[in-house]
Amino acid sequence: MDEFTSIMGGAIAGVAAYDPIYIDHHLNKATSNYTEELKKTVSDNFQAKNGYKSAFAKMATNPKRGFINDLEMLELDSIEKYGERPHVKWLLENLGVFRGSASCLNIHKAWTDILFIMYPYGRGPMSYQENIIGELFLDHFAKTVEIGRSFTVLKNRFNSVFASLDRMHIGVFLLSATGSIIHQNMEARRILDAGDGISLSRGGYLYPVDESSREIMKDAVSKAAATAQARHNCAETILSLARTSGLNPYLVEISPLRDNDEIESQFSGCLVYIIDPDKTDIVSTEGMDALYNLTGTESEICKMLAEGLETDDIAESRNITRETVRNTVKQILQKTGACNRTQLVRLALRVNLPIDSASDTDKQP
Repeated sequence: MDEFTSIMGGAIAGVAAYDPIYIDHHLNKATSNYTEELKKTVSDNFQAKNGYKSAFAKMATNPKRGFINDLEMLELDSIEKYGERPHVKWLLENLGVFRGSASCLNIHKAWTDILFIMYPYGRGPMSYQENIIGELFLDHFAKTVEIGRSFTVLKNRFNSVFASLDRMHIGVFLLSATGSIIHQNMEARRILDAGDGISLSRGGYLYPVDESSREIMKDAVSKAAATAQARHNCAETILSLARTSGLNPYLVEISPLRDNDEIESQFSGCLVYIIDPDKTDIVSTEGMDALYNLTGTESEICKMLAEGLETDDIAESRNITRETVRNTVKQILQKTGACNRTQLVRLALRVNLPIDSASDTDKQP
């Protein structure tokens, strides 16, 4: 964050990330000069003046990546009106900053993540060139915050991250810069033991059965590790992995991973998630009706879809026609932005992270 702020010519930058349903999904990270004492002062004074907080809420109603400046956020047509705002005066008097820009990092409504940057008094808003440079960072910040959300929940609930990965019910692999597995959770081991489309090579690498998938994964792991070392620019690779059993393909996400605490100092490698869409017991659609304005019928059918029911099963269960089910499914996909059931499952897992509750001891390995 410090490097980003310096490159962008800013004074202070940070990420405000919150979840509309779960309090322990919240994150707040900022530049090193944005101290805990300063955060409290801002919380007690600045946010109470209802400045950017309300502007961020407006951005969240139509999430898209791309910087907008303070006048656009506050829907003002002049810098004079902007300077009259109480929160703007407070920022200038207390932090010496005046203009700012922000971008949503999320592109769906499962949560809201805002990246903001404030500039020192005396200079103008973000320039065109700075905007171009800044947008190169957005995908990386977005993925970092998404990964951080899961890890923050693990940390808050179980006082650790990697030691608690078995509490997360999707396959998680931590790979070294060379692609060898250095850690895997219980679900990851179950997936490998099943030998259904992917296994472990003799050298300790993930080994898809399909040769084309093998090459894609190898290339994605290489790019992710290089990105973690600041030698590439690939925030995420998503691929579908065919299974020899004929069941729904695994959904694989490969992302860069850097760490200084849990693994080792200056670690750089990659993180691989493998989601089994047929493991429906971990999928919850709770809260999606409110996030995506689903009707009662849409909410029920959304739940059935996530549980793996087919069109005929849903029609029979609800005593409606197949055509009615198809039309409702089309409306659900349109509202959520998902293209198919697999993407809907992925979205549901984002809304409701598949992590044990802090009081759940039955699943502890």
